[in-house]
Amino acid sequence: MTPVSESRYWAFISYSQRDVKWAQWLHKQLEAYPIPRFWIGRQVGNLVIPRRLVPIFRDRDELPSAGDLGSKIREALAASHSLIVICSPYAAASSWVNEEVRTFKSLGRSDHVNPLMGEGEPYASDHPECGLPECLPAALRFAVDADGRMSDRRAEPLAADARKGKDGRSDACLRLIAGILGIGFDALRRRAQARQRRRSLTLAGALVAAGMLMSAGYLALADADVPVFRGAEIRKLIDRYGLSKFRSVPPRDELVRKALDLRGALRRSIAQDVAKIDLKPGINFRGPGVWDVAQAIAAVYRDPHATKGEIDSLTQLLDPAFDSELLEVVDGHPIGWRDGLNAVFTRAESAIWTVMALTQMIARQRDEPQTKAKLLRFMDVVQKMADRYHLPSGGWNVVTQDQPTNHHIYTTTIALHALLELRAGGLCWHEDCARLDEMIRATAVWLIHAFVDDNVMGAGWRKTLNDDKPPDPDLSIFVFGALARASVDVGIELPDAIERAAIGRLVALKDRGYLPSQTDIEYTVRYADKQGRPQWMNFPTRVFWYPWAIEALVHWLRYVDRKQFPAEITTALNRSLGHVLVDVSDAMLADMSRSQIFVRAETLYGIDGFQ
Repeated sequence: MTPVSESRYWAFISYSQRDVKWAQWLHKQLEAYPIPRFWIGRQVGNLVIPRRLVPIFRDRDELPSAGDLGSKIREALAASHSLIVICSPYAAASSWVNEEVRTFKSLGRSDHVNPLMGEGEPYASDHPECGLPECLPAALRFAVDADGRMSDRRAEPLAADARKGKDGRSDACLRLIAGILGIGFDALRRRAQARQRRRSLTLAGALVAAGMLMSAGYLALADADVPVFRGAEIRKLIDRYGLSKFRSVPPRDELVRKALDLRGALRRSIAQDVAKIDLKPGINFRGPGVWDVAQAIAAVYRDPHATKGEIDSLTQLLDPAFDSELLEVVDGHPIGWRDGLNAVFTRAESAIWTVMALTQMIARQRDEPQTKAKLLRFMDVVQKMADRYHLPSGGWNVVTQDQPTNHHIYTTTIALHALLELRAGGLCWHEDCARLDEMIRATAVWLIHAFVDDNVMGAGWRKTLNDDKPPDPDLSIFVFGALARASVDVGIELPDAIERAAIGRLVALKDRGYLPSQTDIEYTVRYADKQGRPQWMNFPTRVFWYPWAIEALVHWLRYVDRKQFPAEITTALNRSLGHVLVDVSDAMLADMSRSQIFVRAETLYGIDGFQ
């Protein structure tokens, strides 16, 4: 038996002479396929993935016309990383094809055999009464022992099926390539589809470029967002090459300066007002509560340009929140705080924002071990509170009194932001980092499943699970940002529908004015009072589109860069970011001068996301 040598060929194509056209087509497709850049340079066996899968061995092309044909084929089989068998009734009847399969398997390479079904039926020989032609050679249908003898053990090879009504030629070829490289077929197909889209855009761009030479005025109208025929395609091409004259994209240094100024104005306003807060035991019906304080601390501490004075004014503000007289306790366990008007319940958001505040505070305590130890104790307490609102399904509830499975999209999204902040800060969930990653994945997957993609109503997330109205655009921006960050930081795969909806929604922000700055979500909780009588209460939740639009744009710019989206998408997202940070910021600051402290804090927190 010829020993296994180091691979020189990516694949050996075995086929019957009657299937030579299949072999010629497949050989050409494999060697011409451009490997996605993501996988180039990776190791597969003793081979390094190149830009093209060359060489591929096809015996009629590679072998000389004279000499020991049998030994040459055995040498080529031993030097091949994979074996591709073109399966047909002719191949099933070919002793030559069967011998090539048997020889390759006897080298201990059974897991590197990749059948391609072109005609006939697999395992039809098991039912001769049906009269269907068998397409698999015997050595494919049965296992081969190390000594080269076929056994009676059934083999079940995973085949690429190019037959009509099955994979089709294109996908079948991709399955073979995925099998050769040992990568997922779905990932390879998505990249092939993305490449096809880019080719289509390139072709459209070439056609539009010809039109540009003929009508500069027409292009100028399209660039100025005038609704002209094929205007969208023209604007894509213009953005791809950065040639827009009427739809400006501010340079990054201008955005950085503007964000710095905005953060400074908001920080000073927040620090001045927060310093006056005094959290006292009991329910605070009027002034700011723990939720407000946590938002303010999270926002100011998140800003790397916060001054020492601004930081010092907030350092001790959370301490009273962990006083035993201020905490709401059930059966000896703290469950949260009753903030604001919701005196009957403790809400998840108070605990979640406190997690975010403590995360930012701990990050700044590198040289203060005692302070850091105290904050870590606080973190353990507040994570235990947050556990009450989170279920294994991944969703999060507003309150524990509600139906356990009736999760809230807003609460789940802010929880995902908090979990990602913990991970970015090098922290864990109850000192269990694996659990934190599991929670991130489960929360992101729950939100993905709650996504609505309706041709009539639109795409995004509704305000509540039992809502039958169109998805809410502002809530959807909030969720898009969290999912993009989860995808880039943790590797969560996002469906194509979410990609399309997110990019479309965020690109459209370039035309949005600042007001209205918020949308309300009314959430009804039914419960039994102390006398057992059924009661209900409305929980209003305010969603601010402006800060979370900045957060979403930042992470989707990272996402499209990681996924190597066309340049025009990056340009369009940067244009929206410039509009939000520069064009409408004066209106935002005017609104902040009249806003409550938690509105300013959440706005600052979002702007902090852009550095």
